[in-house]
Amino acid sequence: MADHGFPVTRTLVKILATGIIKESCRTETTTVNLERGPIHGATPKAIEGFFKLFEALYTEHKLEEKPHLIFNCDETGFGDKPRSREKVLCQTGRKHKYQQQQIIREHITIHCCVNAGESIPPFIIYPDASQAIGWMDPPNALYGVQEKGYMDSELFFKWLCHFDKYAPEERPIVLIMDQHETHVSKPVIMFCRENKIEIICLPAHTTHILQPLDIAVFNPLKTACSTMASRMSLVRGDVIVGKKQFSSLLKHVYPTAVTAQNIKAGFRKAGIFPLSWAAVDTTQVVRVLPSTEDPIQSSTCSTPPATPSCAPAMPSCAPATPSCSPATQSCAPATPSNSQTTVIETPCPTCHRVAPKNYLLAAGVIPESLANGLMSPALERKEKVRRRIPLPARVITSEEYFDLPPGSRDDTIDEWVQCDLCLFWFHLECIEVEEVPETDWLYQKCCLST
Repeated sequence: MADHGFPVTRTLVKILATGIIKESCRTETTTVNLERGPIHGATPKAIEGFFKLFEALYTEHKLEEKPHLIFNCDETGFGDKPRSREKVLCQTGRKHKYQQQQIIREHITIHCCVNAGESIPPFIIYPDASQAIGWMDPPNALYGVQEKGYMDSELFFKWLCHFDKYAPEERPIVLIMDQHETHVSKPVIMFCRENKIEIICLPAHTTHILQPLDIAVFNPLKTACSTMASRMSLVRGDVIVGKKQFSSLLKHVYPTAVTAQNIKAGFRKAGIFPLSWAAVDTTQVVRVLPSTEDPIQSSTCSTPPATPSCAPAMPSCAPATPSCSPATQSCAPATPSNSQTTVIETPCPTCHRVAPKNYLLAAGVIPESLANGLMSPALERKEKVRRRIPLPARVITSEEYFDLPPGSRDDTIDEWVQCDLCLFWFHLECIEVEEVPETDWLYQKCCLST
């Protein structure tokens, strides 16, 4: 279940296993938290699409002999909780240890760019221009100001000019980055085409796997900043690293974290240089179930497995029979049980069959009054249906992309809407809908509507 984005706890595994063992008349792992975004983005298909595009550029420009022409850029924020991993001494038996805050909580963004071994001078973005630049700054660093200290389209274009200044004169250059809306704009594409910079965008929600900076650079940089700030507080207890001192702090820790060793390790683990699909950490790749993409592709209902499913996001006619399609008018009965358990009498509104028992209900983990929550999300959906399809990898400076009409160019994420009854996805332009509805929505020609 964890491989498909539905990790279960140890308690639920015991309950499900006990129910299966009792039903079959027999005698009597660690979970990983996964965000919702990577479930739909970090798939084998998305990663394969990126490597196909990158391999074409890799071969065309003979980058195997030119690692200094492969760059990766991204930004990271400072001002969060301290990330120092050093252990501290305290009295034995104390459960709580307090530490004075060393870094100001205002958000400061650092935009970094590295090739397979070296680094471009960083871009530092402050929320306020007053006293932002200290007397000891990173060499040749670029500074910017934004209301909240984040990157925007104007600042990114400013950094792009800074990047072109310090990048090698040999062209073309391949720049790998994510598809954030601040990174993809018409001025950026025009500038890159004029200066022979090939931009390849990573698939959505794959930066933790395919981006060298996220893999091996940003975490050591944040740890080094937090550690140095903690040591400074030992000299003076009232010292708090603010905007005025941050540049000086970054000047000392940047060379110790953004090293050639860390950069090369990031490119190697991402499979970018040397080019190797096998180098990608496959344990972080999610294998999405095919039935979640097209819930009513099959017109017949297959025999339900003996093992019940606890994945609430999969459309089903009953909690224990996830293979049943909403369009099917009959479902195969569940495997007869020898044990006496409570049966939910709530019928399925689509197939009118009574939902069979569920081990979680029988064990009291889920109250019987909430049994309707185990039904298909398509039957009772209360949340908004505004969803977006993750973008695949793309080369936005290519001739194919540039020659597209302005209305069809993927400058922004396409919006789709899902019918709450049949679960089919529809493109807004195809069904002539101007905006994504904020409430429950049914397609006017839905195959399940009566």
